[in-house]
Amino acid sequence: MYYEINIALNGRHFFATAPRSITSIPELMAVFTALDKKFTEQEGYSMMVSYYPGIGYGCCGDEMRKACQSNDRYEVAKLFTKQ
Repeated sequence: MYYEINIALNGRHFFATAPRSITSIPELMAVFTALDKKFTEQEGYSMMVSYYPGIGYGCCGDEMRKACQSNDRYEVAKLFTKQ
């Protein structure tokens, strides 16, 4: 899960934080406060915060190596799907 802060300038997308940059509320508060000081509404900036509660799936290198050696993309996909 992560939080994303999107910054717009005069109503158009300017930039956004990376998905792994903000993964806790204390980080969100710190980053938002810092950006809020730098990108002010008086200068035409606006900010929006989104929360992404996604679930990640991982596998060990040995499993990935075996799936790649099978040369079957479905074997790789199975490593990252809920069983």
